[in-house]
Amino acid sequence: MLSDGIDTMPAEIRRMKRAEAEALFRRIGITFAVYGGAATRTG
Repeated sequence: MLSDGIDTMPAEIRRMKRAEAEALFRRIGITFAVYGGAATRTG
């Protein structure tokens, strides 16, 4: 499984991969939104 590979990956590599992913998300504009909370209800 994917988690097995992640669990055995050195912590420094995990930190580097996390930073790479975060930079990519910011560069290409991937965002995540949450819908359906009480603040979004009308009526």
